[in-house]
Amino acid sequence: MTSRAWPVLASLVWVALDASAQDATPAVHFDTRLMPGARRGTLDLSRFERGEPIAPGLHALDVLRNGERIGRRTIRFAAADQATMPVACVDAPLADALGLAPGALSAEQRATLAAADPARCITLTSLVPQAHADYDAEHLALRVTLPQAFLATRPRDAIDPALRDAGIAAFRANYAFNAWHQDARAQGDLTYASAQVELGANAGRWRWRHRGTHAWRQGAGLRSNTLSTVLERDLDALEAQLTIGDFHTRGDVFDAMGLRGVRIASDDRMQPPSLLRYAPVVRGIASTQARVQVRQGTTLIYDTTVAPGPFALQDVQPLGYGGALDVRVIEADGQVASFSVPYAAIPGLLRPGQSRFGVAAGRWRGTGAMDGNATDLVFQGTVQRGVHDRLTLQAGAQVAPDYAQALGGIAVSTRVGAFSIDRAQSRLGHDGSSTTGHALRIAYAGRVPATHTTVDVAAWRHGSDGFRSLADAMRHPVPIAGRREHTRTDASLRQSIGSYGGALTLGFVDRSWRAPTSRERSLRIGWGRSLPRGGLLQATFDHVLSGPHRTSSGAISLSLPLTPGGTRAVGHVQARVLEDTTTMLASASGTFGRDRRLGWSAGRTHTTGHGGNHATRNATLSTQGRAGRIRAGLSASRATRQWSATAEGGVLLHAHGVTFGQPMGDTVALVRAPHGRGASLLQHPVARLDGAGRGVVPHLSPYRRNTVGIDPRGASSDVQFDWTERSVVPRAGAVLDIALPTVRSTLHRLRALRADGAVVPFAAEVLAPDGTAVGTIGREGVVLLRAPAGTLTFSVRWQEAGEAKQCHLSLPSRTDAPGIVDTPCTE
Repeated sequence: MTSRAWPVLASLVWVALDASAQDATPAVHFDTRLMPGARRGTLDLSRFERGEPIAPGLHALDVLRNGERIGRRTIRFAAADQATMPVACVDAPLADALGLAPGALSAEQRATLAAADPARCITLTSLVPQAHADYDAEHLALRVTLPQAFLATRPRDAIDPALRDAGIAAFRANYAFNAWHQDARAQGDLTYASAQVELGANAGRWRWRHRGTHAWRQGAGLRSNTLSTVLERDLDALEAQLTIGDFHTRGDVFDAMGLRGVRIASDDRMQPPSLLRYAPVVRGIASTQARVQVRQGTTLIYDTTVAPGPFALQDVQPLGYGGALDVRVIEADGQVASFSVPYAAIPGLLRPGQSRFGVAAGRWRGTGAMDGNATDLVFQGTVQRGVHDRLTLQAGAQVAPDYAQALGGIAVSTRVGAFSIDRAQSRLGHDGSSTTGHALRIAYAGRVPATHTTVDVAAWRHGSDGFRSLADAMRHPVPIAGRREHTRTDASLRQSIGSYGGALTLGFVDRSWRAPTSRERSLRIGWGRSLPRGGLLQATFDHVLSGPHRTSSGAISLSLPLTPGGTRAVGHVQARVLEDTTTMLASASGTFGRDRRLGWSAGRTHTTGHGGNHATRNATLSTQGRAGRIRAGLSASRATRQWSATAEGGVLLHAHGVTFGQPMGDTVALVRAPHGRGASLLQHPVARLDGAGRGVVPHLSPYRRNTVGIDPRGASSDVQFDWTERSVVPRAGAVLDIALPTVRSTLHRLRALRADGAVVPFAAEVLAPDGTAVGTIGREGVVLLRAPAGTLTFSVRWQEAGEAKQCHLSLPSRTDAPGIVDTPCTE
């Protein structure tokens, strides 16, 4: 026998021994003489001698494969005879959910699984000798151990598409109202109000969404802007989304543009997690109670009021993947600070064999006054394909009347980061003549290990004299040497500086047009350092150039907790210099009340400059709960007085009624637990179930496994929850209906006594009138029972000296008796 054959033979022997060992589950013997208060021969623990007992039949259990939860399944248990323990039976759906590779089974085994014979129990060990399935009674779970070699070759985080849930039919609405009033002695009164509204409806796998803004200003009237109105559904076969209506294309290959038409585009969320859509956090510092406006191009996409001090807007939703975000911070005293946040396409690398595509056609929708009459039909197609571990190819085309553009490029991964290089060629015709040109774009993202520098995005684009983007062609059909972007540079990086601070951040945007004085530049530098006890020291510098106008500003701030060991109150001081004006701020903020739902802040701002010296006092109150968030603020100085109010929330209309909640994301869940009033949502502890036992989980991750549940501690003590959480996989935009059954029942603490006064034997089983096991007799005959309304008598069964014994336990008439109640068990 060759030396190579010995390992093979040893493996076969080990497999055979392992399989025989698992088939013959060793039995254990309990010495009842060690049980406190037990008489020899009166205890029947045979049910526990071969593992945790479970009755034959169907059981809803959480299934865990190699420690990883894969969902809740209905598992059939069967026993070969009365002397053996029931074991889990495997059918074709369970084998697929476990990820059992088809090639690991013989043709006969696959045929047996497909036959689904209810009279036959196929065990996991019979399919894979090294595998086994154990019932976990404590966690109501089936723990499966399956060797990696027998698993299908698919990503670990892949989820079976059959588990995706489209949810229920529902109508939903988000609202955000903001009102602001200023009374200035020199300028008079000024009132401003805005509303951001998001409406939606679900029916099956179809989703309708509308997103718009409405702004009213005293003396200017009402102005409304529709950001998007679409009808959507997912296409599993293409791993894509179908969109019909007013939408914006993604800016991963071409710049984002608005269309009214139809689009089919890949949705990366349908695949195992890789690269998700990048959206920047807009950070800044406000000196007073200020308004913050975020624009992308000429479109206002975010408008809110912030309290004095640092702010971070994490829920800004850009219209596409390209285009810097222009931020304006409007202080209560009229000062305005502006800066730009770089937001450009990050080089996208795909795994070998993966593709990403997008096809869109419709009428052009401009975002500015120059685009209002553009109604030309436009077609755009893009494709990206991973051809190597470190190489991705991309191509695209845009076509419109008298216009065409073609693009090709690559994205490559290196040790210092990812680069993308693409070249575009355009042709614009007019009155028999044509203009052609090209554009080159280079982008980079990654980390430079030598300097510990992280580059979030760095992009440079240059166009020749004859190059016209689609936006240029739509705005200026006649080629003119006007305000056309010629060169653009975007950069955003973080530099680690060790013990001197957490990170140094840099943001830079530079636009250059052909017009000599038409140039825009925005630079932001920030530094921050964490301090003991949760303190934070920050500094920022902003420089903005717009044509001949230049503005610069700098700020430094310090935040420290005012309460030991917690963050119920925080103190904040800040100094800010803007041109020839200096502002000093001192404030405090905190939370109080139940679950810290109430918030407060108060402060004083002192400004010194060419306009003289003046002080402004600020105060705000806020609250958040089940139905949303409300915030109100006041500020006053010798020259001005100002108040503001903000209200945000969501409404969900469904077959069971109307439920109010926090502002909702795209994918949500309705939790229904009758009698569960007062229980809090696990994902949002501030929100509690309403009087009908319903609540809205405002954010779920589509195509990912989500655990949705409640914390029952706030509910009434006489409510029993059959389930407190569920595992779900929602589709994008779904409204899931999560039912958590409850029963109103009374908890009884009983000591079961036999006719001779002795306690009922330890481990005796307690059964409800329908035969369901509801408990086990514990030490000294004590049992805890939850009795639903109308249940008065339970049966108790055990074995004594080899003979079956039984008695009947009647509940006492008093349900509020303290402690343990001695209760006769009649035989």
